[in-house]
Amino acid sequence: DAPGRLQDLINKLGGMDLYLHCSGYGRINPDLDPSIDTKVVQTNITGFVVMANYAFRFFKEQNRGHLAAITSIAGRRGTGLNAAYSSSKRFQMAYLSSLAQLSHNGKYNVRITDIQPGSVKTDFLQHSYPMMMKTPYVAGKIVRGLCKGKRFIVIDWRYRIVACVWHMIPHWIWERINLQAFVSW
Repeated sequence: DAPGRLQDLINKLGGMDLYLHCSGYGRINPDLDPSIDTKVVQTNITGFVVMANYAFRFFKEQNRGHLAAITSIAGRRGTGLNAAYSSSKRFQMAYLSSLAQLSHNGKYNVRITDIQPGSVKTDFLQHSYPMMMKTPYVAGKIVRGLCKGKRFIVIDWRYRIVACVWHMIPHWIWERINLQAFVSW
């Protein structure tokens, strides 16, 4: 019961001003193994919705708060090697956008931040990727962005460029790009 544990922590600390959702699961899965994709959906969508909703309702009741979630630059476009992961991160991005709209229109005073890192050198990544960033660098960027109340945090200027370029690539070209060429096996 994760929401219950969060509430216990809130009670113990005497309140909550910031909820940072940092939970995710993903595996390269070009064979579309349903056991892998189901775990991705359970963690990255179901678990995310349960916790984000709990935090949002808490902040709405106290009429202030900051809900932030680490999504992924991978959520910007579907990737065949990890279709469930990139799709689940896209879902999180859209959900955060929906919560931001709900907060604004309801005048709930709940700030929303979508944190979109690229490849971060952690145990989560099983392979080496281009432009991998070290955890302390990424953590510093996240903290600075949260302190400034940013709506979006894309870690590192290189990933901002990647995101812009990806957005400009037509679907018929994107779907022909072999992303496996960028992964070191």
